[in-house]
Amino acid sequence: MRAEAKRSRQHPGYGRWTPFWFLAPAVLALLAIGIYPSIFAILTSFRRYNIARRQDMLDGYPFLGFANYARILDDQTFWDSLLLTGRFF
Repeated sequence: MRAEAKRSRQHPGYGRWTPFWFLAPAVLALLAIGIYPSIFAILTSFRRYNIARRQDMLDGYPFLGFANYARILDDQTFWDSLLLTGRFF
């Protein structure tokens, strides 16, 4: 009886990995659209990245470390923007 029940549950033409192959394009799209840009944004936040400034491109976008974050914490415009954004939440 068990062998008959097991056979009736299997679908002809579907292997064990078939559902994973159907999900693979969606997973690749999520990686390409969501995860890669997030990682790129984090990595470039530690560099001087200004595409309008030719010298930065020639220097290979120099690594600044946390200098960008220290500079933004001293900027009054950042705090004003953060306050304005907080009002909407």
